[in-house]
Amino acid sequence: RQPAVIMAINMATAMALYTAARWFFYWMNTDIFQAVEPHDMMRMTLGGLRFDISALCYINILFVVMQALPFKFRTAPAYQRIVKWMFLTFNTLGILVNVADTVYFRFGGRRTTASFFSEYAAEDNIGTIILQSIAEYWPVWLFAAASVAALCLLYYCPIRKGDHGPDYASPAVYYTAHSIIFAGLSLLAFAGLRGGLALKMHPLRQDSAELYIRKPSH
Repeated sequence: RQPAVIMAINMATAMALYTAARWFFYWMNTDIFQAVEPHDMMRMTLGGLRFDISALCYINILFVVMQALPFKFRTAPAYQRIVKWMFLTFNTLGILVNVADTVYFRFGGRRTTASFFSEYAAEDNIGTIILQSIAEYWPVWLFAAASVAALCLLYYCPIRKGDHGPDYASPAVYYTAHSIIFAGLSLLAFAGLRGGLALKMHPLRQDSAELYIRKPSH
């Protein structure tokens, strides 16, 4: 019932969906990545967890802060409903953009960046392009819909209306303990954003992936 635990469980669910999306991306593009051996994919999957954690921390930084604040109003059902829909909204957008790369990569040769919007800004038939993409690559959008449905169905929050018991900790104990938890989670979120806490390590960037690959094309 602790908001920090609720946050951790839901972030883990999102992590699992991002890992599934990575394998789906590979499965749909195996003709491009023909030289990827099973042990290569396992190594890239493990390395990709660092990138997923970083992405999820950026997407969910407000969610993390709202669940980690050392105040008792976090356990109010109305507050948790707001947090829930904020989490589902931001992560639905994250999943859709991530899965859309499965199609975009075949034409652009890279993952989606902000330049995508400038490339298609002059297109008058962007709606037609999207509809054609959905029709031609329906397994991709079916996977996206299934991922969003799983995100919604698996969202964990035991705090519901009429199910809120009293907090027996004294104010001194409560605020001290949860302030320490807040500080610890802030440090973990900072490490997640950067990809680690090593002082000499730069934040994650594209060349960070070289640690987990055998060939530059991977």
